[in-house]
Amino acid sequence: MHFGMADYPSSLVSAVLYLFYGRVLEHAALRGVSLRVEEGEFFGLLGPNGSGKTTLLRIVAGLTPPTSGSVRIFGRDVRELRVHEYVTYVPGALAGGAWVSMAFSAYENLMMRARLLGVPERRVKE
Repeated sequence: MHFGMADYPSSLVSAVLYLFYGRVLEHAALRGVSLRVEEGEFFGLLGPNGSGKTTLLRIVAGLTPPTSGSVRIFGRDVRELRVHEYVTYVPGALAGGAWVSMAFSAYENLMMRARLLGVPERRVKE
């Protein structure tokens, strides 16, 4: 089955997530996270160490299942996607922080990534 942006133009990722660690669910790594990215949008996660950024990206990538909630990309649960489908539609998510250079600021890293993807500078600044 093929799917793409034309099939679900208004949502790329939509989720209500909870992830708890521990046998009695005592530690909430994420609580009530909801994220929606529209077609053509870029987003970044900023926050202090331990705030759940990597955990959220691992859930979005389908690498860590949430305790409750789901992640849908173009209307399909990420757990149903084949790797080639996933990387076609969400190229930056699987890369995680691999493309980030500590020699540059967050803004400079985002600008560099945008240039590599062919996004005009004026669009990035919006």
